[in-house]
Amino acid sequence: MNKRGAVFLIALFLLVPNVFANIEIDSGLSNSYNLGDSLSISGSITLSVNTDLFMETAMTCGSSSRVMMRKVVSVYSNIPKDFNQTLQIFGFESGTCQVDITLKDANNSFIETSSSNNFEITKKLIGHFTKNKEKAQLGQSVSYTGDVLTQSGKNVNGYALINLKQGDEVFYSDSTDIKNGDFTFEIKLESYPAGKVTFEATVFDIYGNSGIFIDENGFEITSLLEINPSVKSTEVLPGKEIMLYGTAQTELEGQIFNGDFEISILDANYRYSFEGKDFKYALLLPKNIKSGTHQLLIRLSDNYGNKGESSVSVIITPILTDITHNLGSMSFLPGETMRFNPTLVDQAGDIINEKISVALSDSIFDSEVMSGESISIFIPGKTDPGVYKLSLISGSIRKKFDITILEKSEIMPYLDGNNLVLSNVGNIKFSDMVTITFNQGIQIKESLSLKPGQNKTIDLSNGLATGRYDIKVSVAGKDHEFSSIDLISAVPFKYKTIVTAIMILVFIIILIIMFLKLRRDHISLNKSGYESSIPRKKITLFKKHSSEVHHPASNHAQGMQKKPYVKLTKEQEIEDYKRTILKEIEKVERESKRERGLF
Repeated sequence: MNKRGAVFLIALFLLVPNVFANIEIDSGLSNSYNLGDSLSISGSITLSVNTDLFMETAMTCGSSSRVMMRKVVSVYSNIPKDFNQTLQIFGFESGTCQVDITLKDANNSFIETSSSNNFEITKKLIGHFTKNKEKAQLGQSVSYTGDVLTQSGKNVNGYALINLKQGDEVFYSDSTDIKNGDFTFEIKLESYPAGKVTFEATVFDIYGNSGIFIDENGFEITSLLEINPSVKSTEVLPGKEIMLYGTAQTELEGQIFNGDFEISILDANYRYSFEGKDFKYALLLPKNIKSGTHQLLIRLSDNYGNKGESSVSVIITPILTDITHNLGSMSFLPGETMRFNPTLVDQAGDIINEKISVALSDSIFDSEVMSGESISIFIPGKTDPGVYKLSLISGSIRKKFDITILEKSEIMPYLDGNNLVLSNVGNIKFSDMVTITFNQGIQIKESLSLKPGQNKTIDLSNGLATGRYDIKVSVAGKDHEFSSIDLISAVPFKYKTIVTAIMILVFIIILIIMFLKLRRDHISLNKSGYESSIPRKKITLFKKHSSEVHHPASNHAQGMQKKPYVKLTKEQEIEDYKRTILKEIEKVERESKRERGLF
């Protein structure tokens, strides 16, 4: 369209606002399409003016829309303009879709739009399959044939992934091409597990369509070989022959293939090649085969994986031979316990139910136990290191084993109030250092020399203020930690020395004070005129006697004379000294505690 025509069309729309436009879409669409299918959309356009316009053809699926075609269409006034377009469906997801026809002018302004009927886009393909067998023996073949089509019935070109499953487990996977809709799959069954098989084919075409086709009934695989064994004699001695014979064949068709023949009795296995239906073998039993009644197990497998299994009972006569134990180690530390099962056995190690005498030298242990039962022997903590004899005796069978008691050097610390107790729980003398570390950075080191069973006690409160501590004790290469331990402080040695010195000084001062007091009282007595009534050689400390204190008026009448004193006995003087000294000591102790933050 030229520029003049565009200008004319714009002017026309401005001058004539009620331009009529109509889009008719035919209803010839299918209900469903696959990816890759062609979709034909037809209809007509009618416009009330002569013009050239744009016709956009879009496909809308859900909230997604894509323009598939855009072209210029010349329309004459009120004359229907037919259209017929073919769209290739690709790149869409499955869902409900429609075709939208939209008219736009030269300026790309909207004129009219119309939509087709809804249809489905699907990726699902149609398939039909048949099989040749319901049940097959390993060594036979199973096949599936069929065709794969689109929803419209068009033959598919693509491929198929095949899974053969038992339950939810896939045991075989393969692929095959699909040409012009034809599907063929064949498998020869070799060494696959027996049981019901589900057939599953997932098909794909070149456009992204797919389909999953499952034959739930599938087919059954059998791998059974039927075996009928027997023995010439059911009782035999160790080291002798067992004569085995019988027949074997497949479950289906009674066929038999070459394969391997295995005979097992307990831990003894014998392998032979097998061919034909009949078999006959002579088995030489080991001399140490287990005694008692046992199953002689026969297994047969052919080259395709068919298997058969059967058994017959035989009796092996026992021969007594040995006493064994199941000690994992022959060395023990003091304080450990030996746990084992002394067992009286025959030629194959089978348990014989008889009593066994068990003894450990130096009278550590001596008792009896039934063969095969568990026994525990505790090694005392102070047992000297060295080699000891473990004796196991039952009837004529006697066995002795060397048991080594190892050296044990171990210090076990524990707390007892303010005291740390270090105990030698080993069986040898311990000589080393112990380091005690407090969380405030204080550290104490002590030398240890302890015989087995000896303890050493360390008072942790010396030199520490009362409080809560974390303590680590390092000894013999091990750290032992004690958290949040409350310690009550004792007076350190240096404080004890100071207190003793202060007490001596106070005692001397008290003696001086008492001497001066006696002297002063003696002078007072001389001045008051009482001296003549007290012998000079008997002068000593006097104390006021509360019961003989005079009334003040009486004192005034007598010229303000001194109050009378009562003479103390020697015992009262000593008690008076003690009280005075104790008060001074208590005073000093309070001062010392204040200095160390205890109050």
